[in-house]
Amino acid sequence: MANSYLPVWILTTTLAGAWPQAADRPLAPYLMDEAREIALARSAAPASVSADAGVFVLGPDGLARAAESKNGFECMVLRGFNDQGPRTRATASPPEILGPICYGPEAARTELPLQIAKTALVARGLPAEEIRERLAADLAAGRLRTTDRFAIAYMFSSAQWFGPELKHFHPHVMIWTPGLDAKDIGELGAGPLPQLTDPGAAYALLAIPVPNWVDPVLPGGRQGGDPGDPPVLAPVREIRR
Repeated sequence: MANSYLPVWILTTTLAGAWPQAADRPLAPYLMDEAREIALARSAAPASVSADAGVFVLGPDGLARAAESKNGFECMVLRGFNDQGPRTRATASPPEILGPICYGPEAARTELPLQIAKTALVARGLPAEEIRERLAADLAAGRLRTTDRFAIAYMFSSAQWFGPELKHFHPHVMIWTPGLDAKDIGELGAGPLPQLTDPGAAYALLAIPVPNWVDPVLPGGRQGGDPGDPPVLAPVREIRR
């Protein structure tokens, strides 16, 4: 069944095929072919989850629904401006950064509307600090909210790319853990171990690496991650070996 908890302005956003007169818009460098973006979004989680998940794709005015959810999960492809919580780098982030993610039902009720609102503000060309202030005000006023309990998202896609430093990182589970602090998880050191961002915050997030990637299934049924794929689906053989 569709996620009726999303605000009306989100539910009524629809796709209109090609994006007219989008070349000079702030989000233009981040747009991609719709079918490819849907494939990337669904690769964030195993098919047992993502096949019935809803999908949002990026358009010149923000995120638009491409598929309704039948199981409460919602998938999309994060860009570099989709920072955690109210933060954003706006359009200062490179378009190559891609983070396919599939939100569980609670994260779809909380984190996803925050990212939709953030993306709409980035589309308007607002500076990063003003976007942060507006989102913080919306959170304080209850127009947007952070979770007050366990919330989960999957980021298993082999096509994820976080820049030259983190590269593909690892397939991982994201768990929103409000108020969780470093002392709660101990000193873990470096490496593919749980990583806590924004410790102590209402939107504290614990990333837990897992062993298996999910490759995007491209239009026509071809599996992503093969030599010769375009950069957005570059293989990650060096990680899987």
